[in-house]
Amino acid sequence: MSDDSSSTRQVPLPPVVVEAVECLHWSVISCNLLKKPLVATWKERQEVPATIEELRAQALLLPASGAVVTGKLSNVVAFDADEEAGVQAMRSVGLIPHVQTGSGFSTPTLSIQETSGYPP
Repeated sequence: MSDDSSSTRQVPLPPVVVEAVECLHWSVISCNLLKKPLVATWKERQEVPATIEELRAQALLLPASGAVVTGKLSNVVAFDADEEAGVQAMRSVGLIPHVQTGSGFSTPTLSIQETSGYPP
């Protein structure tokens, strides 16, 4: 008798990923250890977000991290400061950096709704 459980095997998604996709409606991309996307191009996820089913299928590849596509699709804007002077400039206008970037500096992210006052 053969064991066919591998074809139906599922890896649970972290709750934060499920919340990002289902509640916040963010476009999420699974990434490898080098922070490279597990999809062919970012472009496809800038236009159409991955479904929970697609992310579950990618979870079988054991992604090391995830990324959120910023912009109108996810209703998220990120300000990137690659130098301490940029971080200080953000703080001077009331933006609080809270996300670590690859270059070691932090950056604030805001909902487009927060910044525009209009619904998406």
